[in-house]
Amino acid sequence: MMLKFQHGQYGRNAGIKERLHLRLFLRCTRSHEGENRIMNLSIFGLGYVGVVSVACLAARGHIITGVDVNEEKVRLVDAGLSPITEQDVPELLARAHKDKLICATTDAHAAILATDMAIICIGTPSMENGSLDIRHIESVASSIGLALAQKKGKTIIVLRSTVLPGTTQDTFIPLLEKTSGKKNNQDFFTVYHPEFLREGSAVADFNSPPKIIVGTAHQESGMLVLELYNGISAPQFVTDFPTAEMVKYADNAFHAVKITFANEIGLLCKSFGVSAHQVMDIFRQDKKLNISGTYLSPGFAFGGSCLPKDLRALDYAARNARVEVPMLNSVLESNRAQIRGAVELIMETGKKKIGIAGISFKAGTDDVRESPMLEVAGILLEKKCEVRIFEPLIDPDKLLGVNREYLEKRLPGFKRMLAGSLDELIDKSELVIIGNRNPLFAGITGKISGAKQVLDCAGFERMTDETRRYTGICW
Repeated sequence: MMLKFQHGQYGRNAGIKERLHLRLFLRCTRSHEGENRIMNLSIFGLGYVGVVSVACLAARGHIITGVDVNEEKVRLVDAGLSPITEQDVPELLARAHKDKLICATTDAHAAILATDMAIICIGTPSMENGSLDIRHIESVASSIGLALAQKKGKTIIVLRSTVLPGTTQDTFIPLLEKTSGKKNNQDFFTVYHPEFLREGSAVADFNSPPKIIVGTAHQESGMLVLELYNGISAPQFVTDFPTAEMVKYADNAFHAVKITFANEIGLLCKSFGVSAHQVMDIFRQDKKLNISGTYLSPGFAFGGSCLPKDLRALDYAARNARVEVPMLNSVLESNRAQIRGAVELIMETGKKKIGIAGISFKAGTDDVRESPMLEVAGILLEKKCEVRIFEPLIDPDKLLGVNREYLEKRLPGFKRMLAGSLDELIDKSELVIIGNRNPLFAGITGKISGAKQVLDCAGFERMTDETRRYTGICW
C-alpha cells in the first residue's frame, strides 16, 4: 500500500498541534544546556530503523517528532511505547516520553513546520523482479515538499533509507524541488546518511557504529548531521551522494559473501570429516590477510601458483562429494570475466600497439604462472595486436622449471616482445597497460602524450581523466 501522509490535518493525534508548537519553545530553552546542540528532529517511518533512531536520538537529548501513516505505531510511540521488539528501546522510549522529548503524528506537514531536520527511515523492499521499490520514498518526498512550500525557515532533509546510487540526486531531490517549488542547497538542504543497525543489537550499534557516513553537496549540512553523534567514537566520512549510497550496498554484499563463504567452507569441511568450527576459528585469527583490508581494493584478476589451482581443487572435491558450493564455484568464472572485460576495454580503444608494464602475477616476483596479464597478452596476439612487454624482474634466460615452461607455452616468442626500458615501451605503444604495482610504473600517465592512452589494472593511479587518456579497469 502506498504511503500517504496527511497534510495540514491532525487525525486522531489529540493536541498534537499545540505539542509541536511547545517543542519550538523547548528547543529554545534547552539549546544552551551543556555543550551539545539540542536539535528539533522529525523522523519519518516508525519501523525498525525509525523507532531505534527516535529512542537513541532522544536519549542524547534531542527533541523528536515521529511520523508514520500507521496510526497504531503513532499511538504507541506517542505514549512512549515501542512498536518493535528490540533490546533497550522500550526503556529509552519510556524515559524520553517522561522527559517530554518525543511525540508522534500522522501529519507530515505539521512535523516539517515544527522541526529543523527531517530524517527519512522508510523501507525500500524488493519488487517481484528484484528491483528496488522506492514508491514510499517518492511519496514521502512529495509530502515533505508540500510542507516545505509553506515553511519560511530552512530545513535539512536526511535520507537514511537504503537506495541505489543516483537515487538521492536523480529522484529524491528533484521530487522535493518539484513539490516545494524551492531549490536544494538554497532553500533546503539534503544529506544521504546510511544506517548500519543490526536487529538485536541496534541500540549498541547506534552508540558504537563501525563508521558514520554522510553524502552531501553542502558541507555545513553534513557537519550538522555529524553533530548528532557528538561524543561517539567512530570514523567519520563526508562524501558525495552516490558514494555514500554505494557503501551501504558494498557492506551488505560483503556480509552476505562472508556468511556464504563460511557456510560453503563448512560444507566442505564436513565432507572431509574436518571440524568446520576449528578451521574457521583458526582462519579468523589471521588479522593480516584474512580479517583485514588486504585484497579489498578494486583491481584486476588474481593469478599465481596458489589461488587458481586451490579453487579448482576445492571445486573438484565438492563435485566428488556431491556438495553444492555455488559461490566458490563461481569465483574462477568471475576472475575469467575480469580478463575478458579488460580485453574488451582494450579493443574498444581501437589501439593496436599495446604495451604491458608488468606481466608477472604481482609486483616483486618473476612468477608468471596463471598471471592474468599473461592471458591478456595472449588474447591480444590472437586478435592481431602488436604487443610489447616491460617486466624488469623477468630475464627469460634465467627463468627455471615450471615458471619457464608456463611462459613459453602461453606466450611463445616472449623474448621478441620485451622492451628494454619503460620509456621504450611507452614510446612504441599506443596504449600502455599497467599490469602490476611495481614502483617503477608509478606516474606512467604523466609520461604519455598525444593520442596515447593508459589502462590501469593495478590501482596505481586511482584517478579520473577528462581527457580520456587514463582508464581504471574497474574505477
